Parts: sequence; structure tokens; C-alpha cells
Amino acid sequence: MWYKRLGFHDNPFSIKPAAFNNEMVAYDLDYIYKKIENAEMLFIEGDYGTGKTTILKNIIARFRGKNRIIYFSFNSGKQFNMKELLDGASSFFGKIAGIKAKKVILLLDEVHYMGRSDSSQILKYYTSGQLQSVVFVNHDSSIARLPEEIEKHLGGNMLRTISLTQKDAFELVRNRIGNIDLFPAKILARIYALSDKNPRRFLEYCEDAARYAVETEDLKVTDFHVETALSAAIKEQKEKRKKQRQLNRIPKQEKAEEKPKFIETPAVIEKQEEPAVQIEKKRPEPELELKEKEVKEIQQQVPEEKPKELSPDQLKTEEDKSRQKKYKVNRLVDAKKDALGKVEASEDIEEEIPEYKVFVFDD
Repeated sequence: MWYKRLGFHDNPFSIKPAAFNNEMVAYDLDYIYKKIENAEMLFIEGDYGTGKTTILKNIIARFRGKNRIIYFSFNSGKQFNMKELLDGASSFFGKIAGIKAKKVILLLDEVHYMGRSDSSQILKYYTSGQLQSVVFVNHDSSIARLPEEIEKHLGGNMLRTISLTQKDAFELVRNRIGNIDLFPAKILARIYALSDKNPRRFLEYCEDAARYAVETEDLKVTDFHVETALSAAIKEQKEKRKKQRQLNRIPKQEKAEEKPKFIETPAVIEKQEEPAVQIEKKRPEPELELKEKEVKEIQQQVPEEKPKELSPDQLKTEEDKSRQKKYKVNRLVDAKKDALGKVEASEDIEEEIPEYKVFVFDD
């Protein structure tokens, strides 16, 4: 076998439940043990290969001898019968000798296949005290469809197995192979990335890469061994990344399409509100129009004064005044205009002169 050439008696990357019984990654087992000792129900969920079976193995190792342990998988094809399981857990010698029966810890796997009648049996024996603790295991608690009575007993005892961190992955390999320089750090990091943080998959990929390296007469795993032995995994990873990039593009396009819609909506609202604001500002205008009309009516009512007949001297005086006015206006040619077209007279003009934009002079 390939691993014997490295000096191992057994496969160091085995994922079989019997191998490495006490191995545990990033779980608080003491918390789980305490819940069982306090006769509580517990639900453990997690994806395949994230350590649920390892937790059950540690529970069995911890309470073996103190309690009777019953393990049952609803995926085994056998019919669940709580009475038969309890009878099987009680030894014939124990019954004859009159030894007091130990309380039972029930470990149930794949509970999404569990029926309502199965739940009723479990509740019956748990409430009677024959079952000290019940541990439900499934990859997803939402599809288990547990009855309300069991959920009440569970309370908040819902645990989920966590994904493998890179630090845990490195430590896992060191625990398996010791100080053998088989995997450089960058190679382990690459295999970890391919495993999608799944402990089971990570060990399987390490085994495949190490086997291929040994078969090609190499004692250290390189990129060549990874790319050859794990070509299917690399291809799968590339396809996942491609799909993810495509999914990431869809929201961006939707946002780009939705953005103008989002801008147009308040614009319509503002247009609807503007007339009301403008009406409030223009309310005084009708009053001004009325005042102007009233003034015109008053002017019409007031009789026009006939122009007084002026004497020759007075006519001459008026003509002089008119000439002076035209002269002053004519001087505005040297005046300045600001940006708005307002005319300002020169500084040497002391008298206030009206503003004109157009100048007309008689000969």
C-alpha cells in the first residue's frame, strides 16, 4: 500500500468512523456532555463531512460504561421500535442478577426520515424517565419536522457543526502524519481551498494527492501532483467560480436598470408638489392686478386737467429744460453698464439721472 512506503501502518487520511476516535476539530464537547448529563434533548445539524459522526463517537466514548448507549439511523431501512431497542440494550445476565438498569442515552441519526409514531414513542419513554437524554442528528434541522412537544424539550439546544478553518486543516494534517515533510504549506493551502472547508473532503483530497506522489516515486506533494490527482476537483471549482461570477453580474445589471427608475420616481413626486408651492408664491399676484385695475378706474373717474396755455417766456423756459435733459442723457454715452445692463452715470454727474437703455435725440 502507498502509505506503508511512508512508514504508516494504516492510512493516515482515513475518514472511516473507527479511525482516530478522539480526533475533534473546533467543537466544545464539554458543552455537549453537560447537556446529556443534565438529561436534556439535543439537536446537532451540519453538512455531510463536517464532523457529526465524530461528535457521536466522542459521546459514546465518554458515557460508555456509565450509561447504555443506543444508536439508530432512520436511513438504515429498519423499522424503529423503541421497546425492542430498550430490551436489546438490557443484557440477559443483568436481568437475572437483578442489577439495576442504567439510564439510556439515545442517539438518532438521519431524523428527517423519522415518522410521527416514532416521535410519540420517543416522548413516551423520555417523559417516563427511561431515556436520560436524546440526541437528534441531521444535516438540516428545518426538514426534520419535529413535533412541537419535542421542540419544547429541545428549547435552545440546537448546535451546528462548523466549517473547517485553514488553521484547523493544517493542525489536522500534522496530527495525522506528524513531522513528515509531505505537504508544503502552500500545497496544503491549495488543497484546503479545493475542499470548500469540508473536513471529510479535505482528508480525501490529501489522500489522493499523497498517493499519486508516492506512486510517481516522489516523497513530497507538488502542484503537479495536485493538478493531476485532483483535476476533477479543480475543474469543479472553476465551474463554481464561473457560475458565481455570472450570478454576481445579474444583481449589478438589475441595479443599473433599477437606478433610473428609482431616480424617476421622486422626480414625478416633486413635479406634483411644485404647482402647490408655486401657487402659494403667486397668491399675491391677483391682488396686485386688482389694485392696478382699481387705480385705472380711479384715474378714469378723475377728470383730466386741460393743459394750461403757456406764455412765450414760459415756453422758452420749458424748451431750455428739455434741452438740458437731452444734454444730460447724451452724457450717459460715457456711462458704464454692469452685467445686467444697468446704466450708471459717470462720477462727474452730480444730479440723479434716470436710466435708459435706448437713447433717442431730436435734431
